[in-house]
Amino acid sequence: MASRKTYALSSGALLLFLILGNALTGITPIGIHEDCKDGIDNSFAPLPGDGDIDADDQKCFEYPYEDGNGEGFTNPDYRYKGSSYVSLAEYHIEYSSIPLDTICNALAFATYVEPSDIDKAQAYADENGGCVGGGP
Repeated sequence: MASRKTYALSSGALLLFLILGNALTGITPIGIHEDCKDGIDNSFAPLPGDGDIDADDQKCFEYPYEDGNGEGFTNPDYRYKGSSYVSLAEYHIEYSSIPLDTICNALAFATYVEPSDIDKAQAYADENGGCVGGGP
């Protein structure tokens, strides 16, 4: 009988440790919407769409996250309601056909809301010839 109590106690302690460990490691950031990374034009009617894909599509350029509408418009009132998001600058670099132009446009129009995204974007622009006119 004592061994069952010991087993139950140690199992309970292990379960509690796992739950606390998951809680303390942080929240998984909200990722990129499938429409904004699949390499095809997912714009709605009139089909076949606007011809822009992924980060080159204005709606994905502005808000490409899973909690948005992908290549469909996401109302600004519903943006950034989560607690953590993957890097928008990294998304622009990876999924744009001309990353430097995309980064420069995002910097010029203050698209980045996270200071780390601004830093990443500025570093990318500096490493790749800079923005026309010196950038923002």
